[in-house]
Parts: sequence; structure tokens; C-alpha cells
Amino acid sequence: MQGAIHFFTLRTRITCFFAPQSRGPLRGLENLCFYSLCDACLPSLLPWSYGESGGNSVAAAIMAPSVDVLQGSFHAKSYEMSNTREWNASCISPKFLRLELTYTNGIRMNEKQYGFTLVELLVVIANIGILVGLLLPAVQAAREAARRMSCQNNLKQHSLACHNYESAHKRFPPSAVIDFRLGNTANNGSWGVHGRILPFLEQGNLYGQVDLTLGWDFQPVIDGLRIPSYSCPSDSKANDLRSFSDGRPGLYPTSYGFNLGRWFVYDPTTRRGGDGMFYPNSFLTFGSVTDGTSSTLLASEVKAWTPYLRNGGPSTSAIPNSQSEAEAIVASGAEFKDTGHTEWPDGRVHHTGFTAAMPPNGIVRFTKGGTLYQETDYNSWQEGKSGTGGKPSFAIITSRSFHSGVVNATRVDGSVTTISENIDLRTWRALATRAGAEVIQNYPD
Repeated sequence: MQGAIHFFTLRTRITCFFAPQSRGPLRGLENLCFYSLCDACLPSLLPWSYGESGGNSVAAAIMAPSVDVLQGSFHAKSYEMSNTREWNASCISPKFLRLELTYTNGIRMNEKQYGFTLVELLVVIANIGILVGLLLPAVQAAREAARRMSCQNNLKQHSLACHNYESAHKRFPPSAVIDFRLGNTANNGSWGVHGRILPFLEQGNLYGQVDLTLGWDFQPVIDGLRIPSYSCPSDSKANDLRSFSDGRPGLYPTSYGFNLGRWFVYDPTTRRGGDGMFYPNSFLTFGSVTDGTSSTLLASEVKAWTPYLRNGGPSTSAIPNSQSEAEAIVASGAEFKDTGHTEWPDGRVHHTGFTAAMPPNGIVRFTKGGTLYQETDYNSWQEGKSGTGGKPSFAIITSRSFHSGVVNATRVDGSVTTISENIDLRTWRALATRAGAEVIQNYPD
């Protein structure tokens, strides 16, 4: 007896039923699973005869059963046949109850398997990408917050070191020491605040091997020495060693400058210093800070490798009150350097200090050799250069940081604060004076 196969499609499975005296096509099939109530039904399905539509016969081998799996109350056996797109099938036995056909697009399959389509995989990848895109800024923000806290901790250490120095010497350290007994002093003849507070930063062993009476040029013990608390973790250039071709020791830069006032720094002729907490030969006391230690800055952030001009100008001794005025003064400098804040032992303002002439993170442009520099500093005369024959020093050494929109700073009382780059310029300058008698409004917390 012959039976024809009637079928319908349910997703990737075709379920077929036999009916007497009829024929029908089977399309795109590779693996067949025959389900019956007993083993006796399955052998009766053999032999099968196959042929293409149109009656032309083709070779189509039915293999022996390869899998024997118990599925519920049915007993399943799996047969394999060749990959053929369209079949006409006839069966010689009516004993078969139900036939299920499963195709796998070229993957041989003896049991029911599950997997992802390409579209589903792409959707999963896209979702992962979206999640990463959402999480990455949060991770970066968390890391920057940690770096900012580390930076504040560095400044706290500096303020405590200055306090301990004052306790030991009854004076704050000067920005530099200039020996005016010499008619012509060397450029690098004096150590700055960074070098003088070393024993109070747990660097007593290093301090014991340097001689502050000699310029750092001749102290090989500091060659390639990096002091962690002098570098802000957000400063991308803080780990760039500055090397010299003349045999001087290699130095790592610093990310922190001490407060040398608003604009005027020092006059070697009159020996008058600026209005900040430090200047050459200053040795100030707490009593000098009549504005109050909580209203006076001790140190703030600066950027390593800041370009600057020096030893020329200014055209006026008046403090600049705008970006354009500052840029005109910067252009009066005779020597261009791109190595600002790269000599941590050095006592000059463009290496270890800052001034409040311009607001934090202020833009001061200068073009050199076709290159536009957005953040440029200025020092009219290197302090100590030419001794008593030197000129007064006026400086635009701006406090800058890699923290978005702010700089970290520490006050004379030892507290650490974060100051917005949008702070009123008058308030910023008032914080830089130790005895200006200013009334500070909108005080930054």
C-alpha cells in the first residue's frame, strides 16, 4: 500500500502525516527523525523510493539508524539521507503513525539542537557595545575622581612639609637664595622650595646627600630621581624625563608650584619681593600673613612642560587685566622655551612657582615657528641671573591642571581646596596675596 505525505511548516520543523494512495514533495531536507509507538513500526518504513519532480530518478541513500533516543512515550530513531532540494516519496507500509522532518542548513543533526542566528548574534554584540559605551564614561569619571583625590593628597603633604619646615626653622622656606656677595650669580645656583622641604616629605636620605649651598647642576644624586608627591597623576607629561646634553642630571618635572604672588616677583636692586608667600631670600613667618592663613594660597597646580618666554620686557609694569594684554606681554619675552616646570630643584618661578596674574587654566596664546601655543607663561627675568646686575622679575605663570574645569590648591593653614577656572579674577588675586587686606567675596570652598 502506498501513502502520500501531506506536510505543513512550523518554524524549522516540518511535521508530515501519511494518507493512502497519494504522493507529495519533501523540500530542503537533510535529516529525518521517525517517531513511532514501537520498534516494529520503524523497519516497515524501509525501503523508501525517491525521485525528483518530473520523474527523473536520482541516487539517494538512506543510511542505517545512527541514534537511538527515548523521547517521552515515543521511541525515536534517526536516519540520514543525501542533501537533495526536492523529493517525491512513497512508502510501502501504512503502519507509520507520525513523521517529523528537521533540516539544519547544511549542519548534520541527529538530535534537536538550539543556536543563535546571525541577526540574534549581531543584536547581542550591539547591546554589549551600548553597555560598554554607557559604562566607559562612568569608569573614566571614577578613575579621574581617584586621581584628583591623589593630587589633593600631594598638596596636603606639601603644606604639612612647609609647616614642619617652619616649626624647625621658624621661617617658611624662600623660593630661592641669592648670594649678592657675588657680582654675577649662576642661573641654577639656588634650590627652591621643593628641595628645601625634602626631609619633611620622608626624603631625609636624599636630603642628606645633597648640598643646598651648591647649585643642583652639580648634584648627580638627583639624576633621574622621581619624587612621587611632586607629580599629579592626571598630568600626562609628569613622567617625561628632561635630559640635558651638557652633563647636568636628568630631572623629572613637577605638577605643583608655590605661590609667588600676583605679578611682581622680585627686584634684585632693592631686594624687594612680591606679595605672595615666597620670593627669593624671603624666609617669611606666619606673622607675615596678615590676610589670614585660610585666605592665602600656599601652592597650586601647574602643568609640566609648559612653554614660556623669558628675559625680555615687559613693556609695562602694570599687571595685565585681560588675555590680550597678557599675550602682548608674553610676546615681549626674548627667549622661547618649552620646558616650564621641568626642573623641580630649581628656585625660579617658571619652574617651581605660580602667579595669579591670570585666572586658573587661563588661555594665553603665543605663536612660534608657525605653531600656536594655547597655554604660555612668561618671566621677564630669571631670578638670580646676573646677581645685583639683574633686572626686576614680573611673571605670568598660570596655575593649570588636567582636571576638567578646576585646579587643586592648598592654603597656608594646610587645607586643600578645589578652585573653579571661572573664579572671579579679583578673588583669585586676593587669595594670592598674604597682606593685601582684600575683602574676599564668593569665597571658594
